[in-house]
Order: sequence, then structure tokens, then C-alpha cells
Amino acid sequence: MTISWFQAALLGLFACLSSMPGLGGTSIGNYTLGRPLVG
Repeated sequence: MTISWFQAALLGLFACLSSMPGLGGTSIGNYTLGRPLVG
């Protein structure tokens, strides 16, 4: 499966957000990791 650079950037952004406490990062991280990135 190929992902675009935009999806890769979003994945990186969500990963950074999920590592920060107090920003709802847990729900964002679970949402991102819970579903695959399909183009």
C-alpha cells in the first residue's frame, strides 16, 4: 500500500499530538492507529 506524502505528514503530526498530554492526544492517537490510511 502506498501512501502520499500528505498522508505521511498527517500521520507524523498525529503521532506528535498523541505523545503530548492534555491535548486529547490519546483519542487522536487511537483514531489514527485504529484505522489504516487508504488513498
